[in-house]
Amino acid sequence: MFSRASLAVSPDTLSSLLLYLRTHRRLDELDEIADQAVLAWLDKAKADGFRHRAATVHGYRWKNLFLPDGTRLRSDNYSECRYAVVDGDVVIFNGQAVSPNRFNTLAPGMVRNAWRDIYLLFPGERKWKRAIDCRRELAAAAPKPFPQPPSPAALPSMQPWSGNERRQGYRRSEDLLLD
Repeated sequence: MFSRASLAVSPDTLSSLLLYLRTHRRLDELDEIADQAVLAWLDKAKADGFRHRAATVHGYRWKNLFLPDGTRLRSDNYSECRYAVVDGDVVIFNGQAVSPNRFNTLAPGMVRNAWRDIYLLFPGERKWKRAIDCRRELAAAAPKPFPQPPSPAALPSMQPWSGNERRQGYRRSEDLLLD
């Protein structure tokens, strides 16, 4: 018999699993199902290039966009396609540390917009994304600042009390009655 260890699972996941097993009258197989699920996850992680990482996060900060260690960069022009990779805290292209802009404009005399022309492949992802699209997603997800409060002069309740406000109101109503 195998020795067992406990594993924390969210209550929603556990209740969904137990409901499924109860419906199909398979409650006695819970241990085997948990083993199979963990092994399937490990197989998928290994196939996707799972690798152990240090506890600290390394990467390159490009303005407000963070490129984690292992991110690949691709720059296309009409004749060639170049690739760079984030290694530690720098972007490496042909063995040299470069900025994304420098990587994008390596041809002499060429002026290009790196945000628009560079595509990124983040670790664990399968699709390339344009850098400008990643930047826009980040800006859209950022919390919106609180609106500025109105100036005190714009608020009527903030005006100093002169004492004539009530009397002027009575006079106006009296003037209306006399007309």
